[in-house]
Amino acid sequence: MSGGEIGIYTASADLQAAIVEAQLEFITSGAGARLVRLALGGFCLLRVEEDAPRHALVTLPPDRAMIAFPTRSAAFQVWQDAVMSSGEMMLFGPGASFRHAMSRAGAWAWIVFGRQDVKEWHRVLSGRELELPRSGVVFRQRRKAFARLVRIHEEVARLVEKRPAIFARPEVARALERELIRAVVNALEPQNG
Repeated sequence: MSGGEIGIYTASADLQAAIVEAQLEFITSGAGARLVRLALGGFCLLRVEEDAPRHALVTLPPDRAMIAFPTRSAAFQVWQDAVMSSGEMMLFGPGASFRHAMSRAGAWAWIVFGRQDVKEWHRVLSGRELELPRSGVVFRQRRKAFARLVRIHEEVARLVEKRPAIFARPEVARALERELIRAVVNALEPQNG
């Protein structure tokens, strides 16, 4: 089952309530945000654009893990205690708690998945076990692997916005989920892997 949605929020409390994939507690917040979400098989993809600085505490459920990366203004975003550079992402393990702060308007993306799902996908496709971190780990992955993951994430967000009915077709949803699984596993491989 899959489904996409787009939300425009003018109050931080509304955005906070709309992001059900993790618990968010806004310490300071900006004025408005735009959220694009797609639930797809074992994944939930989020893409958020915020129009002002914000500081939040984020806590994942104990059965979910997540990849996070800035999509705009990376130099002005702090994830946990790391300012990520272009081409970097963070992997957060099940139950991880972290802060995400932006010193100006920015955009970010999440890919949330079941912890057992990602471990199984990784084992099957790479032949190696994946140890999920207890908190967050910055990944500096191979440029092509990260670019592919970001491109798929962007394309999915565009489809949710422009052609949401396409996800009702089971063959499209399955093909996209398979593509996303491969992209996530490849992005989690080390640079020299």
